[in-house]
Amino acid sequence: AKFFIFVLGFTLTNMVALGFVQVCTVLAPDVGTANTIVGAILSAYDLFAGFLIARNLIPNYWIWMNYASFLAYPIEALSANELRGARIECRASEWVRVPIMIGNSTSSGEERLVCPVESGEEILASFGLKEERMWIDL
Repeated sequence: AKFFIFVLGFTLTNMVALGFVQVCTVLAPDVGTANTIVGAILSAYDLFAGFLIARNLIPNYWIWMNYASFLAYPIEALSANELRGARIECRASEWVRVPIMIGNSTSSGEERLVCPVESGEEILASFGLKEERMWIDL
């Protein structure tokens, strides 16, 4: 099922992008201007879509660009599709040493090893993405 959701999301995103480029081309006076306009707008959309800058790291005064970007929605939907229900196993080299807290002090010197990420939902949350919005975003 995940494969078909991916194909659906990929196809819909391509159709929206094609429509966006066609509208910009029709509105521009010539091909050179259309290329410049499309390139500039898509660069801004790429930057604020949540792939280069995670949604939860975008400053509040720029978050509107994330909502305006038609690329932000498939990134969230396809990430949720891929990561929901995923269990992540850490290799020995990926374990992180964490000091054991006793009260408010770590003076005991004891540490334990933990896996920094254990599920796909944790990865989604770290990027500010919501699994339950997958179908809304498509």
